[in-house]
Amino acid sequence: MFFKGENKDRVKNILDCCGFFAESGIRSLLDKSLVTISKEKLGMHDLLQQMGKDIVCKENKKPRKRSRLWNAEDIYYILKTDKGAESVEAISLDLSKIRNIELCPSAFEKFYKLRLLKFYNPGSKEMKLHLPKDLNFLPNELRFLYWDQYPLKSLPSTFCPENLVELHMHSSQLEQLWNEDALSLKNLKFVDLSNSKRLIRIPDMSKFPKLEVTILRGCMNLVDFSWSSKYHSKLVSLPNSMCNLKFLKQLDFTDCVNLHGLPENLGDLESLKYLIAIRSGIKRLPSSINQLKKLYSLICDGCEGLTLPHFTGLASLFHLSFDDCGISEIPGNLGSLRSLAHLYLRGNNFRSIPTSIKQCSKLVELYLSDCKRLQFLPELPSTLQWLDANNCTSLEIVLRSFKQGYMNSWFCMDLSKCIKLDQSACSQLMECLLLKLQSIGQPEEQYLFNEHYQYLGKKADATLHDCLQCLCIPGSEMPEWMMYKNDNGSSLSFSIATFDLHSHATDFIKIAFCVLVAPKANHSRNFIETGISILCRCHFITDSGDSLDMYSDCKMIKRHHISLWYSNIHFHSKKIRIREASFQFSINYSFNRLHLSEAHKCKVYKCGVHLIFDHNLDDDDNGKRWSEMVFHDRTLSEGLFFTPIVEYEYDEQYPLQGLKEKQEFKCFDLNFSLSFLFTLVICLATASDKTKAQPTQMVFTLMVIHVCLKLLSFNSSLSLHGIYS
Repeated sequence: MFFKGENKDRVKNILDCCGFFAESGIRSLLDKSLVTISKEKLGMHDLLQQMGKDIVCKENKKPRKRSRLWNAEDIYYILKTDKGAESVEAISLDLSKIRNIELCPSAFEKFYKLRLLKFYNPGSKEMKLHLPKDLNFLPNELRFLYWDQYPLKSLPSTFCPENLVELHMHSSQLEQLWNEDALSLKNLKFVDLSNSKRLIRIPDMSKFPKLEVTILRGCMNLVDFSWSSKYHSKLVSLPNSMCNLKFLKQLDFTDCVNLHGLPENLGDLESLKYLIAIRSGIKRLPSSINQLKKLYSLICDGCEGLTLPHFTGLASLFHLSFDDCGISEIPGNLGSLRSLAHLYLRGNNFRSIPTSIKQCSKLVELYLSDCKRLQFLPELPSTLQWLDANNCTSLEIVLRSFKQGYMNSWFCMDLSKCIKLDQSACSQLMECLLLKLQSIGQPEEQYLFNEHYQYLGKKADATLHDCLQCLCIPGSEMPEWMMYKNDNGSSLSFSIATFDLHSHATDFIKIAFCVLVAPKANHSRNFIETGISILCRCHFITDSGDSLDMYSDCKMIKRHHISLWYSNIHFHSKKIRIREASFQFSINYSFNRLHLSEAHKCKVYKCGVHLIFDHNLDDDDNGKRWSEMVFHDRTLSEGLFFTPIVEYEYDEQYPLQGLKEKQEFKCFDLNFSLSFLFTLVICLATASDKTKAQPTQMVFTLMVIHVCLKLLSFNSSLSLHGIYS
């Protein structure tokens, strides 16, 4: 009832120390569906929780004679009147629900059975519990002590915490935990003293043999880290004896600005999984860190002047972060971190990334933004899904193999503000996105969203699959291969040619989107750079007049940059034939609510889409045949209509890029033209079977035959490239 939302392993530790059989008890509750476990945390339905409270309330009409207290008014009355409660074993009080209260020094003297005490104040820094005359007593039976904004300089000297399992004293006024050295606390596993800004000294933690987690985040005045009664030194490093804690799993020294080093034998902490030293004074990591085989996360953001050792171990390292450390060189054997999935190196001074990074075979995210000296990007692992190189103002070179890797993988790339990046490299990256779009097949069923969209007023078997891949690069011009473009507006509308409509039913459409977003004219000077989300409404009309609406969005949009992304539309039960399509791009204000004022300052200045209809996924020899519907008879742009011309240019490397548009000519139905001309030839040939043909008739007939052959050749080439069959 009091542990809803808490980590199950920590709850087991607390309950075991209370004399309960936690493992079997929790298993029994799971079997009866009375509790749940999700992401290692215990859960319980609100109605079951209330039922448990009702059972406790029936123990006695007087709250002080019940086993558990949680009602703010009841607890306030008991503490205020100093009557005590000999039967109470657990107290959980939300301090935000009570008025300020002054406790007398003997407030807890009659709580002999108290094993859990939790005073928490969510979202508030106001101190509610005051002890103007000190505190004389805390029950020795306490297993769990949680007291936000504890008002005294130390815990009571009479308190013997030998049964304590967890100690939480967030934002306290503590200067030290005890006035004298602590006794051996054989059960203590978790200590959290975060944001206790007056804390100067902590006790000898070598006396806590089962300690697993120590959090000292925000303890900026900590200067004494005592590990024996004779050890009192300025906290510029940690003593080697700390590394004898074989069960220690987490160390957090965030904002400990006086801490300049870690023990040389840090590798002896064989159970350590999390090492966090954000904005600390640490200047180097000891080489023994490679012995930490269980280390899962290493975060040292903001440790200016930090130098890194060569990585030769760390087989379990999953998350590595060295943001804003001024690092000038990354160790060449970075690739030895085979379990690394998330790498943060933002705001550093190195010029290149080691080529060995390709060997990080599980790397998913790489953050390099604001590395303003970075000039070169090597080939990256094919597993990469996100690359953030925003504001790498010196970046010039992107390897061809890197671009090929981008085409073969599924990841988003942010190259905004990379002002020195070669424009040909940008163009090739955009072409890679097109090739990627052409190469993908239908998404597997398990990857499709379980959403259905309206079709003829009924649920349609259609799913929009928003692909993760997107690209943000410097520039303002739409890619040349983009089929439909609007260089002055946020909408597009066009008709799709239907040469042989019945043979072109499709159940799979692939769409590439492209936008240019910029501040409105009257906001260009006071615009704050934030990521903008763009929503595109896709409206289709079928040959039978039915309509279908879907939406696609991209959350990686930067001003004055070209942003591209793509989506798939999959029709499950029936094939349809698209006759008309329109696209409306707009700012997604629901996503940008945190920066709503900035989002209102932006508009979409240019937009484009590129369609690929996949008609016969199962019919061709290779299971794929890509067809591009490149004819259209109108494009809507700020109220103006344009008609395009299709010009075919063959390119051996990119054959589909040979289809380009010009807004000058409207193509006629070739089947009708061929039928008419062949009929005319036959009529001319049979009209004068009894008379001698005139020279003018012969010349005219030859000209008509020549035109027919030309049209037939053009018709065949279109069929070959999937325009119609």
